[in-house]
Amino acid sequence: MNDSNETLPLLLAGPILRHVSHKQISLWLVTSEPVSLHVHCFQGEECIAQDTWGPDHTRQGNYTGTTLGQVLH
Repeated sequence: MNDSNETLPLLLAGPILRHVSHKQISLWLVTSEPVSLHVHCFQGEECIAQDTWGPDHTRQGNYTGTTLGQVLH
């Protein structure tokens, strides 16, 4: 991390649920540095889906991640 973002919090914006359909969701999240993300979807008390993304935005499936500059991930 460089000196300019030492004062930035890790979570800059979100999480925001942008879209929901019966087959997919769009979740928006902005961090000041790369992070790993673990998402669990529940129906009642039952976990019906889960996924994990690494700090390099990799996973198996259709994830789209974008890095904007040095401090928006």
